[in-house]
Amino acid sequence: MPLVVRTPAATPSGFDDRRHLRLPVCLETAICSSSVRRLTADLVDISVTGCRIDTPIYVLPGCHLTVTVPGLAPLGATVRWCDRHAIGLEFQRSLDPRVVDHVAALSRSLADHSG
Repeated sequence: MPLVVRTPAATPSGFDDRRHLRLPVCLETAICSSSVRRLTADLVDISVTGCRIDTPIYVLPGCHLTVTVPGLAPLGATVRWCDRHAIGLEFQRSLDPRVVDHVAALSRSLADHSG
């Protein structure tokens, strides 16, 4: 598999061409795979089809990971891009929009209680 770094940046026109709204979150999560031992990382956004996780490790696009989001069963995901600070994941199965809303509400609730 070629080493290609893709970023989640907006299109050249300046507009994000994602099909699904990503909600900002701030939750501790865990990722692991056969080549990545269990690692704690920060979930920073989520949509029905994927998420962005801040982590200092580099994972090749195309690798399969398991993501553990608080309150959810472990999710299978494929790395779609990676840069020095984050990885973009596409879930193997889309989430119900209510699940995404629940994760965002959990993040807001934890932020309200920590500050």
